[in-house]
This record gives sequence, C-alpha cells and structure tokens, in this order.
Amino acid sequence: MPLLIAVALLLASVAAATTVAQSTGFSPSFRVGGRILHPKTYTLADLQALPAHDVTVTFQGPGGAQTHQYRGALLFDIATAAAPRFDADQKNDQLRWYAHVTATDNYQAIVSWGEFDPGFEGKQVLLAYEDAGKLLATDGMARLVVPGDLKGGRYVSNVSRISFESALDRGDQFPFPFFGND
Repeated sequence: MPLLIAVALLLASVAAATTVAQSTGFSPSFRVGGRILHPKTYTLADLQALPAHDVTVTFQGPGGAQTHQYRGALLFDIATAAAPRFDADQKNDQLRWYAHVTATDNYQAIVSWGEFDPGFEGKQVLLAYEDAGKLLATDGMARLVVPGDLKGGRYVSNVSRISFESALDRGDQFPFPFFGND
C-alpha cells in the first residue's frame, strides 16, 4: 500500500509539472476579461489594427539600465473597447478600477485606471508588440510597458490575460474595515 501511494504521488507531481510547462512560454494571444461587457481574445493582428503609439523608456533591470523603443496599442484603448461596467452613481468610479495583467508564467502586475486614463495621469501604458522596430520574440506577442517606472517590475512579458476589475469587488471593507467605507 505505501508503494501505491508513493507511485500515485510521483504521477501527480509529473502531471503537475507538465501542466506548468504547458502554461509558460511564448503567448500568441491574450484574453481580456473581468467586469466588462465585451470580453475578447487579442492576437497580434488585433493589436496592430489599433492606433499605434511609440514610447522610449529607460528602466533598471537585472543587468542595469535598459533603454527600449516600444510600439504598441494603448492599454486605455483596449480597456475602452472592453467597456468596463462602471457604476454611474459613484463619482469617479473608474478611479477604483485597475488592470490586472498576467503572463504565461503567472507573473502579475497591476496598473491603476487613473494612471492610464487620459483624463487623469494619462500615462501611455502600452501592450507593446515591437521593440526597436522588430516584433517581440522572447517577450511573447505582447508586453505590458509602463513608462515612467524606474524599475522594470511591471513590464509583463508574454501577456496571457488582462482583467479589468474594481477594488470594491474585493469586498465592502477593502482594504481595512477600521477606516470606514467612504
């Protein structure tokens, strides 16, 4: 009996490792979802059909300062097409919202709505598909680019999913109940 349990555990661990291996690597598309009206899967052609924007960014990476010239679609354009379900009765409800970006290896980053909305900070946050005039290769079909970040931690490569959510979806007491709900 102990041998059967050991074999079962070994097979389960191999199956889990295979599942992880299949979910990492180059992403040829990404899904947009969350609290939106129009979920969609984007391919390279879909991104290229949106207005192209260019940004030159410099940030600290593992090997020191890196400078890149990215081209891509604005996160705001993708968000607008998705039609988030803002609460019209809440003043500036969009300021409670964020984009949750996930890579094929489950690396994740958050960008608040106020950062990329032209009516607020208006940062040109991109879903880049080119760097220095060449299609991205090892970074997947799309890479999240957040201009102005001093470190490249929110530069998500191999984007597989973007979810538009409200912080209030995390519960009425977000983030701390003792501060009240104003």
